[in-house]
Amino acid sequence: MDQDHSDQSSGWRLMQDGVVFLTANRQDRPRGDTELVSQNWWMGMASRSIGRSTLTFTGMLSGEPLTMGGDGYSEIFQTGEVYQGHAITDRQHPHDFVMQLVGVWRFALSNGTGLTVAGGPVGEATLGPVAFMHRQSAIENPFAPLGHHTFDATHIAKGIVAGMVDHGPFAVEGSIFHGGEPDEHRWGISDIGALDSWATRVWWRPNPSLAVQVSHGFLKNPEALEPGNVRRTTASASWFSRSIGGFTAITAAYGRNQKDYAASIFDALLIEGTHRRSKHVLYSRLEVVDAETGLLLGGHEGEEDVHGAPSSVLAMTVGALRDLPTVKGFELGLGGDV
Repeated sequence: MDQDHSDQSSGWRLMQDGVVFLTANRQDRPRGDTELVSQNWWMGMASRSIGRSTLTFTGMLSGEPLTMGGDGYSEIFQTGEVYQGHAITDRQHPHDFVMQLVGVWRFALSNGTGLTVAGGPVGEATLGPVAFMHRQSAIENPFAPLGHHTFDATHIAKGIVAGMVDHGPFAVEGSIFHGGEPDEHRWGISDIGALDSWATRVWWRPNPSLAVQVSHGFLKNPEALEPGNVRRTTASASWFSRSIGGFTAITAAYGRNQKDYAASIFDALLIEGTHRRSKHVLYSRLEVVDAETGLLLGGHEGEEDVHGAPSSVLAMTVGALRDLPTVKGFELGLGGDV
């Protein structure tokens, strides 16, 4: 669902977009599970011009706390966040009900140069590539990358304050935010906490088809069960090309987490792509991700031996989808992947 509406009387432009996956998920036992879940989100935006500036308010919601439960959905070798006092392992956590609630004000300083300021109780830190659910290269893939907590986990950050200066193909961003990851209480906006973390990112967009970013951030005590800081570095390139009746999108990304408490470096590599031709879609993802060996072997966060040397996981996904007839503005599709 993607709609755009302009209210001429008020001067506001209203936009909304949303995705709902109904997923029959089978992951091999004993680590995996078989279940019926729904990954979903909705985003609404309202913007208007004020002189040489544009003011935008954005809200993003998800029903995943209801449609997949507190510990998320089965995804073998996935790690990240906490549920009922234990690290979530072999499952992808649900997103919070309020994924984003921010205001953005962009000022045109001169020809080709702009200044943007943004802030809100929940927003996206300036760290990592575009979050996986918004990437054209992953638009039909319902599953989060195994490297989500190395690449783009800070797309939901509490207490975000951000700024950006852009000129021509270049943009430089910075943000401060609360570094702790979301807790298991998904329905409300909990105590934001101190703005104790920071991130900076540089974008290069030489043409409408290519976007390259390099970013670095300091996260203070992101893990609920293990006090300690993380320095995260990422780099990515995304390419998008339209064709008659379709498009091709590819993203390549590298990320690194340097964890104080683990005294180890955790790397992640990702290549993913989506190709649409008329009503038919092919998509794929290849990852090599480092994770705590103890967690992969079934240990729990907080145990003394869980933070040994990292082990690498190689994962590949290949999928296909076919569009179904549109119903009252809702675009439907049926697909699967392995």
